[in-house]
Amino acid sequence: MRNHQGLRRLGWLLLIWLGSVAGMAGVALALKLVMRAVGLAG
Repeated sequence: MRNHQGLRRLGWLLLIWLGSVAGMAGVALALKLVMRAVGLAG
């Protein structure tokens, strides 16, 4: 039972890590698109 609880905690950590990585990738992509739009406008 204790091992199962540890696996669940590990799963939550993995979900949180994946979410943060996806968020940072989204921010980087948005910044790149904004820079490209500004470059085209300028």
